[in-house]
Amino acid sequence: NGSSGHDEREAAVLPEIVPAVFTIGPHDDKSSLEKYAVLLTGDSDGQVAARAKTIGTGRRPCAGYCQGHHRRRNPLYRLQHDYGRTLQQPPAFQGSGHRVRTKRARSIRPPHLQRQRQGAPRYGRVEILRVARPQSPRRRPKPGASRRRQRPHDRPRREAEKEGEAKQKIAKINAHTAKLRTREIEIERELNLEQIAAERAAQHKDAELQRGVEEKRAAMELERLRATTVTQAKIARESEQEKADADFYSRSKQADAHLVNQQAEADAVAYSKERAAEANLNAQRKQAEADFIVAQKHAEAGSSRAEGGRGHQGDRQ
Repeated sequence: NGSSGHDEREAAVLPEIVPAVFTIGPHDDKSSLEKYAVLLTGDSDGQVAARAKTIGTGRRPCAGYCQGHHRRRNPLYRLQHDYGRTLQQPPAFQGSGHRVRTKRARSIRPPHLQRQRQGAPRYGRVEILRVARPQSPRRRPKPGASRRRQRPHDRPRREAEKEGEAKQKIAKINAHTAKLRTREIEIERELNLEQIAAERAAQHKDAELQRGVEEKRAAMELERLRATTVTQAKIARESEQEKADADFYSRSKQADAHLVNQQAEADAVAYSKERAAEANLNAQRKQAEADFIVAQKHAEAGSSRAEGGRGHQGDRQ
């Protein structure tokens, strides 16, 4: 019965402590990965989730003076139970032991319950709890009293919790670093693409200017040939004109071919640079994803270790 009650209390506390996780995994996009990383490392505002602190009845000690100046600690419900059993014993068992127990219970109980006992000597445990609940104030320990009350067997659990929190913060920092690294890779890729586009535009402009220069040069040469052959015969003039036209046509074709070659070379260089940039981006992205997965595994290992420490502490209690 005690283990089942502990399991029920642990099942009631776990939904408040353990965060929700994905059972299949996030989508393969930037926003889903960021939400998944924030969910593993803390709340939606980026802060680490504070653990809910639950204190059972057995962990609230009640201190009092018993049998002279001897100070001891007992759970509150145990004292109330002993006090009720003492009051409910028949007169046949009221001996020296009964007087010691009555004195002990009377010294531990608050003054207002002692006055209630004088007025109604047949209090049961339920009636004592009903009377004590609205009247007895909760004890507020002084600063540091809770730390002094911590037992030695709680130290591994606290160390496991601190280690889990530290690993959770480290995983959060690693996830933020991976996010910044991904953003840096994207910015570098955009800069590379803009630089490649600017180089291609400059090469196209240079090719157009070179073509215009070749055309003007060919026109100037044609005019010179026409001027030198004016005094010649009509047949010679026509032949020279045809020759000049042929020369102009050939040079135009050469200029066109040269422009086509330059454009093809520029396209080849731009394509090779773009492929190299994409390959570098893919490699860096895979590295960032691997770092993110490693950080995620560390965070999950830290969380499972912290939960294991809490489960072990609950079994010991």
